[in-house]
Amino acid sequence: MDPAGQFARRFPLVARTRPPCVPLARRVAELCDRARHVERTVDDAPARRIAAGVIERAVAIRDGYTARDVLAHGGCRELLSDHQTRTLTELVEACELGTGTLPSTIMRDLTGALTRAEEVIVDNLSSIAAMGLAMAVPPPAHSG
Repeated sequence: MDPAGQFARRFPLVARTRPPCVPLARRVAELCDRARHVERTVDDAPARRIAAGVIERAVAIRDGYTARDVLAHGGCRELLSDHQTRTLTELVEACELGTGTLPSTIMRDLTGALTRAEEVIVDNLSSIAAMGLAMAVPPPAHSG
């Protein structure tokens, strides 16, 4: 009997290994090779077009994660204009990526949500405890 299989059936949300997807693995490897090539040289026209598209998209949609990756990539960074460099740098700073903290507005909202959740839990636990106490105490005996 396979104990891992039993565990997977008992807890279906636990991540399990999947069979490899060979075409996907090949495509990812090919893209990684191209990215390494772009990092070494920016003379490859298709790679330059792809990198330019990624840069334009990062600027247009204000994607902090993509901005951070573009700034960290040697080949992409060479393609950036001064304006794009400033824009992406400001975006990464605004997202506070790499600082180990959340942006203050998100932290305020998250703290407020957690405080409210705690209040709801405490209120419900108090109600449950009061109901349990009321059920545990026998009614007074009538003398008669």
